[in-house]
Amino acid sequence: MTIIGIGVLLFAATGVFYHLQLSLNEIWDVRQAPSSNILKLLIDRAVSFGFVLVIGFLLLVSFVISAALSAMSGFLSSIWEPGWVVAAQVIDFVISTGVIMVLFALIFRFLPDARAQWSTIWRGAFVTAVLFNIGVFLLGYYFGKAEPGSMYGAAGSVVALLLWISYACLILFYGAALVRVYAERFGWGLAPSENAMLIKHEERVVKRGKKEK
Repeated sequence: MTIIGIGVLLFAATGVFYHLQLSLNEIWDVRQAPSSNILKLLIDRAVSFGFVLVIGFLLLVSFVISAALSAMSGFLSSIWEPGWVVAAQVIDFVISTGVIMVLFALIFRFLPDARAQWSTIWRGAFVTAVLFNIGVFLLGYYFGKAEPGSMYGAAGSVVALLLWISYACLILFYGAALVRVYAERFGWGLAPSENAMLIKHEERVVKRGKKEK
């Protein structure tokens, strides 16, 4: 049962990143070539598994640093001026933003079936990481004040989780759209990877309506 549970967990985790890859391809107008075979699917799953490991490591590093800075701010508040506590919180925000920026940069660089310049990716990842951390602060403040558990009862945690997932997805997709727009207007554009192709959408009038008599 333990082996089955681990297998289901890995399959679900890699499936999340695989469908995230499809969503990013949709935003960047990238399609997998019809000649793609089962080998491409296995490679995508392997890349998704690698992202699971990398994200777990980066989140662990961010959690350890945040916990250390939180403990330090609590210690400094008892012996030093409040300004040092604010400085510790600012350092925490900067470090967590840097870690999350690296995470988003890796996602924008290696997950979609197209490549953009690193300079373009870092700009989009920076904006996405800042918005992500601001959202973390605002949602934490809201959950602390509103207490959704008092309104929804036992389902309050589920509502909070769904709200957080929705916001995180919106920020991620906004960052992907920002990278695409910046690459097309100020960079070298997007270069499709092997077994992929860029799609251009054009509007065409199929049928025009007639005035009713």
